[in-house]
Amino acid sequence: MNMHKVQNSFQRLLAAENTINVRLEILREEIGRAIRDAQVPGVKPIPGSVNCCVGSFSTTANSKNLCLTSEYYLQESQTKAVDAVLVKRRTASSFLAALSDMIHSGCAKVGDSKTPLNDQTLDILREIFKNLNV
Repeated sequence: MNMHKVQNSFQRLLAAENTINVRLEILREEIGRAIRDAQVPGVKPIPGSVNCCVGSFSTTANSKNLCLTSEYYLQESQTKAVDAVLVKRRTASSFLAALSDMIHSGCAKVGDSKTPLNDQTLDILREIFKNLNV
């Protein structure tokens, strides 16, 4: 066995792994920006407050989950929930699997905690998944 070839090959593997991690981080940040910038019709975040918003009753009544938590309606909370799932993914296939799981379950799950995802967030994840899943 030629140790120089093995060492050289392993160094290329480490460099490729680093490139993948950097690109997944960039993609995760782009997903976060898209979710954060999305607007939920009928919901207005209260400036200076982390988890408070004002929303119309029809927005709540028309949501698929009939969810009453502010995290469901606030895009910053949605961004944090999705990011908490994606930040742990270190391979492209595990990243895609995490997106698929969130899309199909409608939730961002980390351990025992799960955050229901609103329609705007799910639409963004579906669009990204469709474009990534080649």
